Amino acid sequence: MARLALDAARSLDGVVDSTSGRGRWVTPDRNGVVPGAIAVVRADGRFDVELHLVADLVPLHPLGERIRDRVERDARVAGVADLIGPVHVAFEDVDEAPAHARAEGGS
Repeated sequence: MARLALDAARSLDGVVDSTSGRGRWVTPDRNGVVPGAIAVVRADGRFDVELHLVADLVPLHPLGERIRDRVERDARVAGVADLIGPVHVAFEDVDEAPAHARAEGGS
């Protein structure tokens, strides 16, 4: 669930990356760890998901809503929509460099 949510978030314009916050925000999975995402199963069998992200300099509240919508959509497509609980989005940093500058290796 953590990987699905993080992949959904990273697919959106405005999300630069995730951050593990000195290794505190990770979820283990069969491929290692998912940095910047925590998925915890609730008593009702659904997962609370936390995403810790770095964003572009964009309006963050609308980006957070788009992330939640994308996670829910991707969960439906994957057939696990009934397992998704609340999705919490924390923007831990904002990258002020334009996206094209990062793509070109600039700052």
